[in-house]
Amino acid sequence: MANIKEANDCYSRAEKALKTGLMKWTPDYEIAANEYSNAAKIFRQVRIPEKAIEANLKAANCYEKSRSYFSAAKCYEQAGAISKEMKEWDKMIGYYEKCCMYYREHGVPDTAALTFNKIAGVLETIKPEKSAEWYGRCYDITMNEDRYLQAAEYANKAVRMYLKLKNYDEAIRLSDKAFEAYITGGEERSAGRQTVTTVIIQLARDDSVAAQKAYMANKTYIHQDERYTLDQLFQGFDQFDNTTINQALKSPFLSSMDNEIVKIVRDLLLKYQPKTDTGDQYNPSNANNDDDYDDEAGAVL
Repeated sequence: MANIKEANDCYSRAEKALKTGLMKWTPDYEIAANEYSNAAKIFRQVRIPEKAIEANLKAANCYEKSRSYFSAAKCYEQAGAISKEMKEWDKMIGYYEKCCMYYREHGVPDTAALTFNKIAGVLETIKPEKSAEWYGRCYDITMNEDRYLQAAEYANKAVRMYLKLKNYDEAIRLSDKAFEAYITGGEERSAGRQTVTTVIIQLARDDSVAAQKAYMANKTYIHQDERYTLDQLFQGFDQFDNTTINQALKSPFLSSMDNEIVKIVRDLLLKYQPKTDTGDQYNPSNANNDDDYDDEAGAVL
């Protein structure tokens, strides 16, 4: 079994490879990088994570200087993984940032996107703002690679995170990007559903004018039955008719949207309750009983 002495021996050989003298004018970065990398693996096996991270960073530095960017990325990825185990989130984020930078430098942007996506998932409950940002980066990378449907998926992950944060401006920005990706990729039906997402988010911002503008700009991509629902919805807004608004929001297709959109629809149903004949407000419990808006609502898009 590997032990600390073996790791220290690797360190010694790495430092020797970096030394220069009369007969050796330049450091041997490749040999040093490999030795540091071996030391990092041993330190991790013997559960000395701090030394494992240090060795990985030294190896990455040597790989950088020898322009072995893929190997440098792997070392930063290992450092990030160890930091994740230690729950040192800020350090983890920094290491994975470097990792993905070098994956792109090496010419494997898809690997960078997959790595960002994986860690964004880890960060969803720990640092949701960073998670949303990294899903957005995944979108940028995959759009540049002409992988439009994958880009739309990443954009919608960012939308979901921004909705959880109630950052509606960013949610709309990423929803528009997802729409662009669907249109570019020839997925007009999905683009139509994305327009509905943008409409609902605009209503969450209490901006029915912007919601109607988004609808009118792209309504041709929306299915006829869904257009009927949205026409009814905006008719209700134009006439200040809560009953019509409420009926439109109860449309079954809205209950099949992403969970975060369904939650907004629930809130809108409560906000625009119709009046009863006696002037009393509509009972919210009845709205919940009449609908199928549950937490297991299927994903959109």
